[in-house]
Amino acid sequence: MEGLVYTTRGGYLENMTAPETLTPATVARGQGARGRTRAADLDDVQQAATVALAVLRRALVEGTPVTREAITHEAAIVFATDPAEAVSRLDSQAEGLGISSLI
Repeated sequence: MEGLVYTTRGGYLENMTAPETLTPATVARGQGARGRTRAADLDDVQQAATVALAVLRRALVEGTPVTREAITHEAAIVFATDPAEAVSRLDSQAEGLGISSLI
């Protein structure tokens, strides 16, 4: 099942981009939207899940409030980039799952 991602809607997706954003050339190169590879898109999904679970864990176990600042801080650490880029990548994954914008 490598390269497949299970969605909350009960199905599998082969790549993490909308079909209309792909061209035969990008598919042949194994790329998705924005020139990113499917592996890079999957990495972003996994990192987004890590951010969400880390913030949720802190809220449940440590009683830390869930705030935009906490999510931004965790995203910057997990995505290993500046906060604005990290939140943008996190937001992109959320929107891909049908969750309205986080930012």
